[in-house]
Amino acid sequence: MVNGRNYTNLYAAGSGLFSVTVTSSFGCQASDTVNVSLGNISADAGSDTTICQGVSIEIGGSPTGPSGSTYTWNPAANLTDSLVANPVATPTDTTTYVVTVTNGTCSAQDSITVSLLIYNADAGSDTAICLGNSAVTGGAPTGPAGATYSWTPQLGLDDPTTANPVATPVLTTTYTVTVNTTCGSLSDSVTISVNPLPVVSAGNDITIFEGSSVELLGSGGPTYLWSPSPGLTCTTCQNPIASPAETTTYYLSVTDANGCTATDSITIFVEPLVNVIFVPNVFSPNGDDVNDVLDVQGSGFESLYFAVYDRWGEKVFETTSIDADWDGTFNGKALNSATFAYYLEILFSNGEEYEEKGKIALVR
Repeated sequence: MVNGRNYTNLYAAGSGLFSVTVTSSFGCQASDTVNVSLGNISADAGSDTTICQGVSIEIGGSPTGPSGSTYTWNPAANLTDSLVANPVATPTDTTTYVVTVTNGTCSAQDSITVSLLIYNADAGSDTAICLGNSAVTGGAPTGPAGATYSWTPQLGLDDPTTANPVATPVLTTTYTVTVNTTCGSLSDSVTISVNPLPVVSAGNDITIFEGSSVELLGSGGPTYLWSPSPGLTCTTCQNPIASPAETTTYYLSVTDANGCTATDSITIFVEPLVNVIFVPNVFSPNGDDVNDVLDVQGSGFESLYFAVYDRWGEKVFETTSIDADWDGTFNGKALNSATFAYYLEILFSNGEEYEEKGKIALVR
């Protein structure tokens, strides 16, 4: 009986001398005493820590548990011995180890987390750029926090000591980065291929008269883009027809199969129309390729009529073609040296009409 209550089993809350009195149903009593001593046990797995990849470390406390205890570590993987107080751990990843300390019938647990500093070097993926363009090197990240970097070769890099320098090489280049950490140094490489620009030509500058057209001769394709568009029959074809109203510079951008683009330009100078007509007064069709034909020279006219007469008034030549010339023949026969009369009618492009009469000397 304890405190007036009957118990069959009692549990001690602490160490000390305890007495018990038993009373039977007939009122008979008997007493006894017991000295209870409670054991005090604790476990110490050690302090959480961080190590480099591939490095080993001893875990457990000092001591891990009281003398005479037994130990069980979990997980047992990557430990030299999971049944000793202070095993050596070589984890391949951040790991939390739990130790169970047993002493007699008493046991206790504690844990330690071993964080692994996994470091690497990543120079990024190989890439290709066009000559004159740039690419960012390095990975995401290039190395762990707190690392320092050294890139070689330095040529073409904006800063060879940063994790992600901008590269502008003029030739295909392989860059190597060395990542320096508290755990050592690692290296990685990346190749930046440089594609040449296409050889583009928009043609030579040219002069035309107002209202005229000219074919532009582009090269260097396969794709073309002309600008500005006013005055062009096409902006994406290789050879558009240009009819600018005023002097204009056209730019041709050519893109090749690698996506690289180059630009060239051509200036078309537009001269105003001038109503000018000239008929030579002498020519010598003797086959020496010098002044062998008679033609109407000038600019600004849209159509003409030109006729030549001998001294008897017979028409020996006539044409309405601007490009037709007289070679000093009539009905397929060469005429002798003589003086001829001509009559000319002109319609200029501005609508003005003009006529002229004169004399021509044929000299052989």
